[in-house]
Amino acid sequence: MEDADIAYHLEELAIATTNDDARRSLPVVPAHCRRILDVGCGIGQTLVALNLPSSIEAHGIDIDARAIRYGQQEFPQLTLQQASGERLPYPDAYFDMLLCRVALPYMNIPTALQEFHRVLVPGGTVWATLHPPSMAVVDLRESVLAGSIRNAVYRAYVVVNSVLLHVGWQFPYPLNRNRIESYQSASAARRAFERSGFTGIGVATHDGCSQVSATR
Repeated sequence: MEDADIAYHLEELAIATTNDDARRSLPVVPAHCRRILDVGCGIGQTLVALNLPSSIEAHGIDIDARAIRYGQQEFPQLTLQQASGERLPYPDAYFDMLLCRVALPYMNIPTALQEFHRVLVPGGTVWATLHPPSMAVVDLRESVLAGSIRNAVYRAYVVVNSVLLHVGWQFPYPLNRNRIESYQSASAARRAFERSGFTGIGVATHDGCSQVSATR
């Protein structure tokens, strides 16, 4: 894992463990929670910041094998493994709570939400942070002003993929099928969660990002 990647995750850990940092955003873990999963966990920084009691099994998955290895070495109290949010390596109804901080915008959201719903127990909760549509304008404008045609084309794809979320469908970037990304309006996020069977859906805004909470 490169130093820049380590620095990013450690900075996120520092933010999450500093109570007066305005960027700090953590969910409330239900009192009955026995197992919790962080999808897109990085090195496990959000799970560490939650300061969970030893009675709770804390699991995390990420597609970055280097991040997982680093987290396994530094935080042995966590159970971390490499996997994708679209194919969770867990049985049905296994977790009481699922977190997905920032990572969901880089997944096929309809597919991932079906997996989230599958691994949660009835009455289990999900908490996720998303990228609001306002980011689309900023990212596309920066690509155009920088004169980067490649980045501008990619950002245009992200905008199209974001619109498609409203009808419950997304697709990988045609020029690199390992990449997928989108922005999520509050209405699109709500529809996506509803289509996957979630109820009690709430959408809020914190530090420029949308936060969604829902119940299985």
